[in-house]
Amino acid sequence: GGGGGGGAVRGPRVAADETDDGTTPRSELLMRVNRRGMAMPVQSGGPARERVANTGKVRRVKEKADTHDGGSRTRYYADDDSKSDVKSMLERERLGVDDDPDAVFRNHHSKFLEKTNDDEYTMDDMYVDRIGRKQATGKQEARDRSRAVADQQRRNTAMDKDEFLFENFFKKHKHLVASLGRKIYMALPPRGTLAPGHVLLVPVRHVTGCTELDEDEWAELQRFQQCLVAMWKSEGKDTVFMESVMGLRHQPHTVVHCVPLDGEEAEFAPMYFKKAIQDSDEQWSQHKKVIDTRVKGLRRSVPKGFPYFSVEFGMDGGFAHVVEDETQFPRYFGQEIIGSILGLTPSTWLKPPRERFEEQKKKTVAFTTKWSKWDWTATIDQ
Repeated sequence: GGGGGGGAVRGPRVAADETDDGTTPRSELLMRVNRRGMAMPVQSGGPARERVANTGKVRRVKEKADTHDGGSRTRYYADDDSKSDVKSMLERERLGVDDDPDAVFRNHHSKFLEKTNDDEYTMDDMYVDRIGRKQATGKQEARDRSRAVADQQRRNTAMDKDEFLFENFFKKHKHLVASLGRKIYMALPPRGTLAPGHVLLVPVRHVTGCTELDEDEWAELQRFQQCLVAMWKSEGKDTVFMESVMGLRHQPHTVVHCVPLDGEEAEFAPMYFKKAIQDSDEQWSQHKKVIDTRVKGLRRSVPKGFPYFSVEFGMDGGFAHVVEDETQFPRYFGQEIIGSILGLTPSTWLKPPRERFEEQKKKTVAFTTKWSKWDWTATIDQ
């Protein structure tokens, strides 16, 4: 996967001998989704263990390590230089692979609550007793692996049901695909068209947001955008690009909406969007309500793994907003603003009517005829 995380990628499958029931087992690279929705490989390996004879119990085999170098002590335990330094612990916390602090508190509180009944044993005493006890590495790895298996199953299910994964979209909406690059494809929306010429730019790879794209994907996306801007500019129109990235735990496939607007409508669009973003989401937010992407660009303005909404006007940048409460920020936020500018009814984006196949194919042919002059993908194999 590109960009360190959010793009969920199926693990590599390897050949294996058939099992007794005739099925072929498969191996997959386990990926763990942290609290920010970012995916990362689960580290394998752990402390060696052996089964104690006649007891059935399993005990940890103490790992041997060199603790001295030239007569000077360099460490006390085998993992002192790999898991106990501040940098490593900070990295684990930043990536979210350690337990949720709230879950740790609940676990400690429930486990030792009975001891606090003693007048001489308080909660402070409990934490003093626990502060020096290190959690067993094996248990942590077992938990990480168990969570990774569940995350992998959830990702595979999401990808199988992903409407915008190219192979799935092509099977069902082949007639809507207008252009196909190496990393990005362009298609007309299956439903909820806001204006003539409304198209979608979609990564071929399953990825949750443009902040997770790798450099090649990002460059190709921008090339599509540049050609669309030039095409509509030749007709006196401006292009608005919108992206909503929410529900990251469910690994949704990101889609960039591209809507052409007439000159007067496009002139007031930045004002409409800025005002709507300022009035949205939490009243007291941790992040800036409106992030101006004209200077740094989207990928340097919004951290990876955060849910966000972004809107850009042509290639000049625009605004972004980090969504802090998804219950107060609708997924159709951008469509609602464009719809209000164009005077459309709410059903256009809330409950878009189904379009007949012939009608969709006619719109695709009309768009591709116009696009053919600007279609840079025609030169890919030349």
